[in-house]
Amino acid sequence: MRPFLLSLLLAASATAQPAEPISTRAAFGLSLGVPVVAVALGATAAEGSSVGTALLIGGIFVGPSAGNLAQGDWSEALVGTGLRVAGAAAVGVAFARAFDANGTDALTTGLAIAGGAAFAAGAGYDLVTASRPTQRRVEVAPAGAGLAIRVGL
Repeated sequence: MRPFLLSLLLAASATAQPAEPISTRAAFGLSLGVPVVAVALGATAAEGSSVGTALLIGGIFVGPSAGNLAQGDWSEALVGTGLRVAGAAAVGVAFARAFDANGTDALTTGLAIAGGAAFAAGAGYDLVTASRPTQRRVEVAPAGAGLAIRVGL
Protein backbone atom coordinates (compact mmCIF):
# COMPACT_ATOMS: atom_id res chain seq x y z
CA MET A 1 0.00 0.00 0.00
CA ARG A 2 2.84 2.40 0.85
CA PRO A 3 4.54 2.08 -2.57
CA PHE A 4 1.21 2.90 -4.21
CA LEU A 5 0.72 5.99 -2.04
CA LEU A 6 4.30 7.09 -2.65
CA SER A 7 3.93 6.74 -6.41
CA LEU A 8 0.63 8.62 -6.25
CA LEU A 9 2.28 11.43 -4.27
CA LEU A 10 5.20 11.62 -6.70
CA ALA A 11 2.89 11.67 -9.71
CA ALA A 12 0.74 14.38 -8.14
CA SER A 13 3.74 16.52 -7.25
CA ALA A 14 5.15 16.16 -10.75
CA THR A 15 1.89 17.30 -12.35
CA ALA A 16 0.97 19.92 -9.76
CA GLN A 17 3.02 22.72 -11.27
CA PRO A 18 0.86 25.83 -11.66
CA ALA A 19 -0.09 26.19 -15.30
CA GLU A 20 -0.76 29.36 -17.18
CA PRO A 21 -4.50 29.95 -17.31
CA ILE A 22 -6.00 29.77 -20.76
CA SER A 23 -7.61 32.84 -22.29
CA THR A 24 -11.32 33.44 -21.96
CA ARG A 25 -11.64 33.16 -25.75
CA ALA A 26 -10.02 29.71 -25.70
CA ALA A 27 -12.24 28.66 -22.77
CA PHE A 28 -15.35 29.77 -24.65
CA GLY A 29 -14.16 27.85 -27.70
CA LEU A 30 -13.69 24.72 -25.62
CA SER A 31 -17.14 25.07 -24.06
CA LEU A 32 -18.66 25.39 -27.50
CA GLY A 33 -16.45 22.97 -29.45
CA VAL A 34 -15.99 20.01 -27.11
CA PRO A 35 -19.70 19.09 -26.93
CA VAL A 36 -20.15 19.51 -30.69
CA VAL A 37 -17.17 17.29 -31.53
CA ALA A 38 -18.03 14.70 -28.85
CA VAL A 39 -21.67 14.42 -29.94
CA ALA A 40 -20.68 14.25 -33.62
CA LEU A 41 -18.14 11.49 -32.93
CA GLY A 42 -20.58 9.66 -30.65
CA ALA A 43 -23.35 9.83 -33.25
CA THR A 44 -21.11 8.44 -35.99
CA ALA A 45 -19.79 5.57 -33.83
CA ALA A 46 -20.90 2.05 -34.59
CA GLU A 47 -24.39 1.18 -33.46
CA GLY A 48 -24.36 -0.22 -29.93
CA SER A 49 -20.82 1.03 -29.31
CA SER A 50 -20.11 1.82 -25.68
CA VAL A 51 -17.51 4.39 -26.80
CA GLY A 52 -20.14 6.16 -28.88
CA THR A 53 -22.56 6.18 -25.97
CA ALA A 54 -19.90 7.53 -23.61
CA LEU A 55 -19.02 10.29 -26.10
CA LEU A 56 -22.67 11.26 -26.47
CA ILE A 57 -23.34 11.36 -22.74
CA GLY A 58 -20.05 13.09 -21.95
CA GLY A 59 -20.49 15.59 -24.75
CA ILE A 60 -24.00 16.47 -23.66
CA PHE A 61 -23.54 16.62 -19.90
CA VAL A 62 -19.86 17.48 -19.31
CA GLY A 63 -18.80 18.98 -22.64
CA PRO A 64 -20.08 22.52 -22.11
CA SER A 65 -18.09 22.67 -18.85
CA ALA A 66 -14.79 22.08 -20.68
CA GLY A 67 -13.90 25.78 -20.71
CA ASN A 68 -14.40 26.16 -16.98
CA LEU A 69 -12.50 22.94 -16.29
CA ALA A 70 -9.59 24.11 -18.45
CA GLN A 71 -9.50 27.37 -16.48
CA GLY A 72 -9.38 25.41 -13.24
CA ASP A 73 -12.78 26.68 -12.11
CA TRP A 74 -14.35 23.43 -10.94
CA SER A 75 -17.15 25.06 -8.97
CA GLU A 76 -18.52 26.82 -12.06
CA ALA A 77 -18.23 23.59 -14.05
CA LEU A 78 -20.15 21.66 -11.40
CA VAL A 79 -22.97 24.23 -11.37
CA GLY A 80 -23.47 23.97 -15.14
CA THR A 81 -23.22 20.19 -15.15
CA GLY A 82 -25.61 19.97 -12.19
CA LEU A 83 -28.20 22.11 -13.97
CA ARG A 84 -28.00 19.90 -17.06
CA VAL A 85 -28.29 16.68 -15.05
CA ALA A 86 -31.24 18.05 -13.02
CA GLY A 87 -32.94 19.23 -16.20
CA ALA A 88 -32.51 15.86 -17.88
CA ALA A 89 -33.86 14.12 -14.78
CA ALA A 90 -36.95 16.35 -14.78
CA VAL A 91 -37.57 15.63 -18.47
CA GLY A 92 -37.11 11.90 -17.78
CA VAL A 93 -39.69 12.02 -14.99
CA ALA A 94 -42.07 13.90 -17.29
CA PHE A 95 -41.70 11.24 -20.00
CA ALA A 96 -42.25 8.46 -17.46
CA ARG A 97 -45.40 10.19 -16.18
CA ALA A 98 -46.68 10.70 -19.72
CA PHE A 99 -46.23 7.03 -20.63
CA ASP A 100 -47.69 5.80 -17.33
CA ALA A 101 -50.84 7.86 -17.63
CA ASN A 102 -51.11 7.52 -21.43
CA GLY A 103 -51.37 11.26 -21.67
CA THR A 104 -50.17 14.46 -20.14
CA ASP A 105 -51.44 16.70 -17.43
CA ALA A 106 -50.31 20.13 -16.26
CA LEU A 107 -47.66 18.73 -13.91
CA THR A 108 -46.13 16.55 -16.61
CA THR A 109 -46.03 19.44 -19.06
CA GLY A 110 -44.57 21.74 -16.41
CA LEU A 111 -41.87 19.20 -15.55
CA ALA A 112 -40.90 18.83 -19.19
CA ILE A 113 -40.72 22.60 -19.72
CA ALA A 114 -38.82 23.23 -16.46
CA GLY A 115 -36.41 20.39 -17.23
CA GLY A 116 -35.70 21.67 -20.71
CA ALA A 117 -35.18 25.18 -19.37
CA ALA A 118 -32.79 23.94 -16.66
CA PHE A 119 -30.83 21.94 -19.23
CA ALA A 120 -30.51 24.96 -21.52
CA ALA A 121 -29.64 27.19 -18.56
CA GLY A 122 -26.81 24.83 -17.60
CA ALA A 123 -25.28 25.04 -21.07
CA GLY A 124 -25.75 28.82 -21.15
CA TYR A 125 -24.25 29.18 -17.69
CA ASP A 126 -21.11 27.36 -18.75
CA LEU A 127 -20.74 29.44 -21.91
CA VAL A 128 -21.14 32.70 -19.99
CA THR A 129 -18.85 31.78 -17.10
CA ALA A 130 -16.16 30.36 -19.42
CA SER A 131 -16.06 33.61 -21.37
CA ARG A 132 -15.27 35.77 -18.34
CA PRO A 133 -12.11 35.78 -16.27
CA THR A 134 -12.41 33.49 -13.30
CA GLN A 135 -11.97 34.91 -9.83
CA ARG A 136 -11.35 31.62 -8.09
CA ARG A 137 -8.59 29.16 -8.76
CA VAL A 138 -7.86 25.91 -7.00
CA GLU A 139 -4.21 24.89 -7.12
CA VAL A 140 -2.53 21.77 -5.88
CA ALA A 141 1.13 22.47 -5.22
CA PRO A 142 3.98 20.69 -3.46
CA ALA A 143 4.35 21.87 0.13
CA GLY A 144 7.29 20.40 1.96
CA ALA A 145 6.78 16.67 2.35
CA GLY A 146 3.18 16.67 1.05
CA LEU A 147 0.72 18.57 -1.07
CA ALA A 148 -1.16 21.75 -0.28
CA ILE A 149 -4.44 22.81 -1.79
CA ARG A 150 -4.77 26.57 -2.14
CA VAL A 151 -7.96 28.30 -3.13
CA GLY A 152 -7.43 31.77 -4.53
CA LEU A 153 -10.35 34.15 -4.22
